[in-house]
Amino acid sequence: MILKPDYNVVSLFDIDFKEIKSLGINAVLFDLDSTVMPSKSGEYPPKVKELLNDQVNKEMYSAYLYLDFSGFMGYKGLSGFAAWYKKQAEEEMEHAFKIYDYIHANGEKVELLAIAKPNIALNDELQVLKEGLKHEQYVTSLIHNIYETAMNEKDYRTMQFMDWFIKEQCEEEENAEELISKFEKYGKDLAALYELDKSLGKRD
Repeated sequence: MILKPDYNVVSLFDIDFKEIKSLGINAVLFDLDSTVMPSKSGEYPPKVKELLNDQVNKEMYSAYLYLDFSGFMGYKGLSGFAAWYKKQAEEEMEHAFKIYDYIHANGEKVELLAIAKPNIALNDELQVLKEGLKHEQYVTSLIHNIYETAMNEKDYRTMQFMDWFIKEQCEEEENAEELISKFEKYGKDLAALYELDKSLGKRD
């Protein structure tokens, strides 16, 4: 949605409601948990729409990739790691649907693109973990690009929407880094690795 130039975008956290009248302008208040109001088709910034549409595909590819990781870890006898990555795949699909729903809520149609086949040759467990971090860093760059494009297009609604993904990516990278750290510390101790694998299998 494109906001009219004479609107001032104000966060609910940035103003005192008693001071609204003193602003002397039309204020558009954003509630971070509010339902997205759809805009008329054709008004949405084409560059932003294209990036969001592509991101639906990228999130689904992420799910494919993590399912591949899950299968490899299961083959290696690490059922806990396998379960963790399967849960990660489910989470990536949730991200895809979140963006999918947002596009539709703004009166636009999603074009479903072909999902690429994971093409990483997996050789050992630590490599999988490092590839996971590398992928999350890549996804973070995509999210930042969408936010930057939305900002350049003055698409304040999408900027607000992408805030959630920016925070999410911080957590995703931290989780990936923690997995690497723990495996490097405990991976050569079979008893410790067993306990680590067991704990990862309990991921909600």
